Amino acid sequence: VHSQARRLGIGRACLAQLDALARQENVALLGSLFAASADVLAFWQSCGFSTLRVGITPEATSGSHPVLVARALNEPGAALLAQARQRFEHTFLIGLADSHPDLPASLVLAAWGSAQQPAPCRPDTADQLDLQHFIAGHKTYENAAAALWRYLLFWLHAHALQALLKPEEQTLLVGKILQKQPWDELAHRIGSSGVRDARERLRKVLQRLQAELGEPR
Repeated sequence: VHSQARRLGIGRACLAQLDALARQENVALLGSLFAASADVLAFWQSCGFSTLRVGITPEATSGSHPVLVARALNEPGAALLAQARQRFEHTFLIGLADSHPDLPASLVLAAWGSAQQPAPCRPDTADQLDLQHFIAGHKTYENAAAALWRYLLFWLHAHALQALLKPEEQTLLVGKILQKQPWDELAHRIGSSGVRDARERLRKVLQRLQAELGEPR
């Protein structure tokens, strides 16, 4: 859809027509592969498409990562989609540090927007203490990293972070805890005055999330 004609329902109308034609041909899945941004991916998700893969190598022309999405049109398609979506949800966040260390945090959260699987592990009492000690400055990030990782995964599965966090806060959380970016690079990305300031910002963000989202039950 031309940039001057967007947000008029044209894209959704085209997809509805394509959906109808595909169902007539007994097609199992309707999908798309495109260079993604958070807002473009949000459009596809709002049309009922699930994220199945985020490409590792950015496209040469756009510089954006390719994203594969799909929507089931019949029962066989639903079974295939569930299998592919489960595999994506089991590997995407855990593999970010190795496969997508520089993927924008907004796209990470957008790609996770249609996830349905429960959190793979829940923070326990020891994790709660580690989080509290890190927030209070009594424990270093490195000594609390495993607990912070489990907390962030739990909050991500609750789909609560996009509405609560500013873009630089999303970059800080995703960049450090999931993508394991170096402190100095991360401080530069969020416009921090240095590593010490970035650490303090992380403490404050985690403190606010704990207060607003509470503890796992």
